[in-house]
Amino acid sequence: QDDLERGGLLGEVLNPLLPVHDEILFECRADMAEEMGVYVSGVFERVLRLRVPIKASVAIGRTWGSIPK
Repeated sequence: QDDLERGGLLGEVLNPLLPVHDEILFECRADMAEEMGVYVSGVFERVLRLRVPIKASVAIGRTWGSIPK
């Protein structure tokens, strides 16, 4: 969140909306969705060093219901 705020992206490009179990739903400008997906998943995978790797995936859709599961 700090990096997004410093970069002027939080609120302008990307908005975290809702944590759902092991997922987080973001609202993002359409022209930046893929780039922000790569960025956010990279942050999640590096946030904590464990003996097993953390893997994050990204799905993009116009509505929550249209996102592939």
